[in-house]
Amino acid sequence: PGIRWFRESVRADPHYVNAHFGIADSHFRKGEHEPALAAFRTVVRLQPGRERIHGKIAACLVHLERFEEAEATLVPAIERDPGNPQLRLFLEKCLEKRGETAEAIASLRHGLALAPDEANLHFHLATMLENTGDRAGAVEHLERAVALRPGFHDAHHNLGVTLVRAGDYDRAIPHFRAALAGDPRYADDHLQMAQTLLQANRTGDAIAICEDILRLQPEHPMARNLLNLARAVLSGQPEGPSPAPDGTGG
Repeated sequence: PGIRWFRESVRADPHYVNAHFGIADSHFRKGEHEPALAAFRTVVRLQPGRERIHGKIAACLVHLERFEEAEATLVPAIERDPGNPQLRLFLEKCLEKRGETAEAIASLRHGLALAPDEANLHFHLATMLENTGDRAGAVEHLERAVALRPGFHDAHHNLGVTLVRAGDYDRAIPHFRAALAGDPRYADDHLQMAQTLLQANRTGDAIAICEDILRLQPEHPMARNLLNLARAVLSGQPEGPSPAPDGTGG
């Protein structure tokens, strides 16, 4: 049923909890977080035992960037349901926005102690660790994320980037290619990585990534230019100017 049906149901019976939830969920799915928040709060008021709704309320508050209110909702919700990974992720975002990085990391680690197979927790913890300079820790948790969820394209991409920053090209390349194979939106990011590989004398790897991009987007001019340049380098021909960001040559 649509939102109109839910509203008519509420008018007929203001205590019809599932209809209030239907209104809230309809607004939330459309990105209308203020009316969704009001309706979710009505659900909790009418039926306080519905613990999962506290996570929905926190999600609305995070989307509205009302982080202190979100944290005030999340802390008691996590105390009641400490193994809930979604609540941990929302709390991590609130703490990060308030500059409480150490607390955010501690919360994610606690969540993983309770739910060690949650790929999203590993992914977000890796991001926090990379941002604080713990590259080895970031790699460890990204590897765990892709092991748990092989189709986790964002984790493959981030793991590739992190490994390249560490100079570990051999381990990075398969993750870039896995991310690109699963999500063509990474084409432009991976083109920049192909340029990095070419500059690092990893010409064959740069060619492979350009070819991956062109299989997905045959008319991509920058990938075509870089591929031609890499092939020229591989054959020992003069390199010519490097492609500029607009694909016209430097």
